[in-house]
This record gives sequence, C-alpha cells and structure tokens, in this order.
Amino acid sequence: MERSGLKQLAADSLSGGERYSLGDSLGTEACAINWYVIEPGGELPGGVHAHGDQEELFVVRSGTATFETFDGRVSVGADEAIRFERGEFHHGYNAGSSTLELVAIGAPKDTSEIFVPFACADCGHQWLQLETDGRVTFECNGCGTTKTPLLRCPECETGGLSCRLDADCVPIVRCDECEKAFDRSNFDLGF
Repeated sequence: MERSGLKQLAADSLSGGERYSLGDSLGTEACAINWYVIEPGGELPGGVHAHGDQEELFVVRSGTATFETFDGRVSVGADEAIRFERGEFHHGYNAGSSTLELVAIGAPKDTSEIFVPFACADCGHQWLQLETDGRVTFECNGCGTTKTPLLRCPECETGGLSCRLDADCVPIVRCDECEKAFDRSNFDLGF
C-alpha cells in the first residue's frame, strides 16, 4: 500500500495552474494519475491532441472543466467525469470563474503515440505524430516525413504556439500570449 497527499508533492507549473504527479508518488505501474489545479483562464497541457495508445479519464472535483472536441465543446462539472478513448482528440481548460480541480487518469501509464489533428502537407495523411525526444518534431506515419514546427509566434515573437479548435471545431494554431490564430494558409507552420 502507498499513500500520498498533495501537500507532500512538488507541483509542476502550467499555463494558469499546477500539476501534481500522484501516480509517480504512489508508484503506479499500470496508469498515470495527475491532480490538476487550474485557475480561471488556465488550461491542461498539450493543446488539442489524441493518444493512440492511451485512454484518458478526467474526474472534476471542483469547478467546471471545458473540453474542446471535434463534436463541440463539453462542460464537465464538479463530481462528474469524462472519458476519451484512444485516438479521440480533446483539449481541456478552465473557462469558469472559480478554480478547477480535477484528477486525470491515463491507461496505460506511458504513452508514446501523441497525435495532433493536422494533415501531412506532403502526403495528406490525416494526423501528425508529436515526437519530443530532445526536440519537438512532427512525424507523418503515412510517408515518414519529419518536420520541425515553429515554437514561437511569428506575430508577437514571444508566445508559444499550440493546437486549438475554432468555433466550427476546425484545427488551428493559436499563440498562448497574443492569442492570434493561424491556419495552414497564414504561414508555414513547419508541418
């Protein structure tokens, strides 16, 4: 038996929040468990993404989580849960006015197949795989092309870029700092 409390753990800083790695402190082998505390306007890490080899479950303890999906936006309130299958694109954030606390459980624990919802410019394959071995790259599983994406906004030159869905649930790239949105026709995103 292992026991852990949030106050015993060091927090990882996120955009508008913190992550506590409960799975690591408890020594889990079959699933990842993270406790998130997200302030209003903050978000879960990763932008819009899917795991090809992991399902994810989010249990909201307080506040309301909003998830972007290709089926639209879904709000999940306190004492509710939402599950995303392998390959199901999603992104979570706190659009509310109070602090969001939630537990995220991923199974299996380790994931190596993380995808973004952009088609390959070379062959049209529908998703690109995110690789983070030392540097961020996108790899096409259709033709094998590897591209290095822009990591900083070309508009403000300071903000990081991440994948989001627009009002019509179409994938875009948005600057986390100036909030300018780009699609593939705006500039060469590097993929």
